[in-house]
Amino acid sequence: MLAAGTAPGQLLAQASRDAGAGSAAAPAAAFDTALLARADSGRILGSAQARVWVVVLSDFQCPYCKAWHDATDARLRADYVNTGKVRVAFLNFPLSMHANAAPAAEVAMCAASQRKFWGVHDALFASQDKWAKLPNPGQFFDSVAGQQGVDRMALRACVTGRKARPLVDADVNRGMRAGVNSTPSFFIGDTAFAGNVPTADFTRVLDTMVARAAAKAAAATSGKAPAKAPAKAPAGARSPRGS
Repeated sequence: MLAAGTAPGQLLAQASRDAGAGSAAAPAAAFDTALLARADSGRILGSAQARVWVVVLSDFQCPYCKAWHDATDARLRADYVNTGKVRVAFLNFPLSMHANAAPAAEVAMCAASQRKFWGVHDALFASQDKWAKLPNPGQFFDSVAGQQGVDRMALRACVTGRKARPLVDADVNRGMRAGVNSTPSFFIGDTAFAGNVPTADFTRVLDTMVARAAAKAAAATSGKAPAKAPAKAPAGARSPRGS
């Protein structure tokens, strides 16, 4: 069960610090800290002045994640991110039953190190049915990333060197510590929920959190404590593990 009240900042610690002990894929001494820092910041979208964080934990091979992306992600960006109300961060949570999810996550994070994460993110979901069952999707991923303007030579060096793997592992560890066990999962302010949440329900939570943040800022200016309206998680939103 997701841990309501988990601060987004707990999920957004720099990967080079969060995974400082290293992993089986890449010991700490082998970390390309500059690449990890670029990738970590490259999967964040929105103004630094936005008062509300949305943290999305997702699996590129998960059909529920694709369904949520296709239905809601563009609305989130247009109405909340581009207007300066919300800042979004994507964390990887590849499920073990999806053989190509972790490789897709590494490609996306390598692209993030080139500031190309969001184009590759969208392209991976758009083409999910084409690569999900491939025995070796590397060449397909390379083509998808190249079409989004990624430097393919640098991408291959990043992927074959497993340079982004510590960041993916750190994402999973952070998600598990926060109680995530299915995808997609979301943290909006202090509200946590999971599943392919309908757009109307998702934006209702967003509107509540944005209004609450604005009231808090106004109260800080006036010196009065704001009233806190409850932000209920959408009913029936949870997807089963293995989604």
